[in-house]
Amino acid sequence: MITTAVISFREFLEVFLIVGVFLGISRKLNLKKEFEIGLAAVIGICFSLLLATGTYFFGNQVRGILTEKNAELLESYLMIFSGLFLAYVIFSLHNVLRHSFHPKFYWSNARFCFCFNPWNYDLFCLH
Repeated sequence: MITTAVISFREFLEVFLIVGVFLGISRKLNLKKEFEIGLAAVIGICFSLLLATGTYFFGNQVRGILTEKNAELLESYLMIFSGLFLAYVIFSLHNVLRHSFHPKFYWSNARFCFCFNPWNYDLFCLH
């Protein structure tokens, strides 16, 4: 039971850091997307609680259906789906980034910063 609590706490901290990074980037770039980020975080929390509750209530009923052979089949389907999903994300991001990169150079406070549009690396430059 303690291992489950430690893993859950670790996952909570990871999500907390990711949401914090998104909020920081939104504020730094003046995107004004704090509401959307907060809404997505709340929806994610509700979905995870519903998933955990559903697993608790229907776990015993699934044991009869999900045998070892069926579990391996389900695992292989999920691995194929995740591989296709990753390929889709990589190729779609590659296409978007290829069309949107227009490098420009500028000097800021005697520091040379290299910026791309829409990704601004000025966040990491020391001013």
